[in-house]
Amino acid sequence: MVSNSPPEARKSSPARTTCNDAFVVEVFDEISDELARRWFELEAASDLTPFQSLQFAKLWYEMFSIDGTCEPLIAVVRSVVNGRDLLLLPLCRRRQNGLWAVAFADGGISDYNAPVIAKHATFNKASMGQVWQLLKPLLQPADLVLLEKMPLTVNGRSNPIRHVSEGLSMKFGGHFVALTDHIALLGKTSVPQSIAAKLNTEKRRLEKHGTLQMETAVAENALDVFSHLCDQRGARSASLGRGNTLDDPRIRKFYQTLAVTGTQSGFCQIHSLRLDSEVLATALGLNYNGSYYLLLPAFANGRWAKHSPGNLLLLLQMQKLRAAGVRGYDFTIGDESYKARFGALRSPLLSVALPLSVKGYPAAAMQKARLLWRRRDEFSKDRMLAAATAFKNTWLRLVAISFGILVLADL
Repeated sequence: MVSNSPPEARKSSPARTTCNDAFVVEVFDEISDELARRWFELEAASDLTPFQSLQFAKLWYEMFSIDGTCEPLIAVVRSVVNGRDLLLLPLCRRRQNGLWAVAFADGGISDYNAPVIAKHATFNKASMGQVWQLLKPLLQPADLVLLEKMPLTVNGRSNPIRHVSEGLSMKFGGHFVALTDHIALLGKTSVPQSIAAKLNTEKRRLEKHGTLQMETAVAENALDVFSHLCDQRGARSASLGRGNTLDDPRIRKFYQTLAVTGTQSGFCQIHSLRLDSEVLATALGLNYNGSYYLLLPAFANGRWAKHSPGNLLLLLQMQKLRAAGVRGYDFTIGDESYKARFGALRSPLLSVALPLSVKGYPAAAMQKARLLWRRRDEFSKDRMLAAATAFKNTWLRLVAISFGILVLADL
């Protein structure tokens, strides 16, 4: 069970530590009682997304490190001057294409990856460069650092990892819509009036067939609503001939556990749109620091699908959330067209690939090449040529390093 409070005390593993005259960097391989206390306190006075909260991360590490496929690497940076924690990076080490890669604790679940940044902390290129040089040896053994789905800013503050590498924009982005003071009036929202009017019409049509209402799941019925959500997403994915993330047992168990424990604490909210006893649509998301983050929307195929029950549920969610004081609705990652119709603003997400060994150089170059190829329609021929030249130079550097190693071996 996951809680917003620090866990019970238990024996902790010692952190690997290094420092200079400004920073102490520690890397932990588990969330011990002491680390949970520091994380809990740092979170309360930091800028972060819900995916780096203690509640979310603790559950993630419990689910995804249990089988040994990934190893927790939780980096904490504190000040030498006053001992205060400044930055936390929830990372892991895993095997990827025969290499050891260090990445955020993600596994296809975390939509936004970023550090936890203390509100009193400031980082520039020089200070973040020092942190990175201290951190790199603590990540070993590793060949590659691969940090993906990173927003440019976290709660309006620049993501300090951009001082290490600007990275490349990914093919998809995040999407956010502000909830206005008039959200409680259906048809007068922060979303475009055209879609609000259309959904208002569909709402009236559905109401002719029975009692239409949106319900918020509680701990006692969270599993039942989550089961409807899984069935709806499974049927929809099958009808479109595409994969369903919830077919992965670990991912499904993660969300199932989050549905129960998060509903109890208020961190997770699951809504359903019902016509009498029939569930037309469902949505699971996170309620955190004044914003709602939509993670798993779904709707039932069949006779009611023509009335857009999925979109109607989202609009009704916005109504209820705004009335409760929530100021933002985050559709999270993916460039599905319905998000733009709701007036959501797109924000880019970055990918950074940095080599940590000789074997990591070609992997980092390939990652950059893949990103550029996926976004090739956005670039000019000159930029694509520059990217190809950079890729060639990386290979030449690798050859030179390899040749140097062979010469030294002969000596």
